[in-house]
Amino acid sequence: MSIFFTPRARARVREIDAWWREHRPEAPNLFDEELEAAQLHIATESHLSSPWRIVGGMLIRRVLLERTRQWLYYSVEGDDHIIVHTVWGAQRGSDPELG
Repeated sequence: MSIFFTPRARARVREIDAWWREHRPEAPNLFDEELEAAQLHIATESHLSSPWRIVGGMLIRRVLLERTRQWLYYSVEGDDHIIVHTVWGAQRGSDPELG
């Protein structure tokens, strides 16, 4: 499956990665590594992640990057496209606005 990041998701990835590298010098690549692992997971088992909500007629799923405590929100379109809508901190205590 092909994975595409929305502009919002790309911006969030850059923001989180920069924060992680600045504030977690003992594991500066951890977010990047977890994100890569999550992409492999959703590319091969996209329908196994938790359904989150329906937004704009799309079923949005999410998968937790456990060590960095970030949710990756995505949808599956057709048989071969995954759209990552955003990455959102689990510790925020609120859900992202999608739609």
